[in-house]
Amino acid sequence: IQLSAPRGLCNGSFHGQPALFIADSGSSTIGVVSLKDGCVTHLIGGTGDDIHLQYPTGVAFHYPTLQLYIADTFNNELKCL
Repeated sequence: IQLSAPRGLCNGSFHGQPALFIADSGSSTIGVVSLKDGCVTHLIGGTGDDIHLQYPTGVAFHYPTLQLYIADTFNNELKCL
């Protein structure tokens, strides 16, 4: 994926593997980087996605529940995956 104004970053787990989550404000998406192989993929947000993000600025991963929290700035919401 192409990043456009990445703002927030956190570590976590994705499909049982260590990962970094990136809040990309410019494209209003969340990306994930596999720490196993370095592959960067789109997770949510952007055109055609059911979850509508507007300028996400932060992400946090809660290990006990394996949930990702997203600060969705222009929607004035905290979203949880």
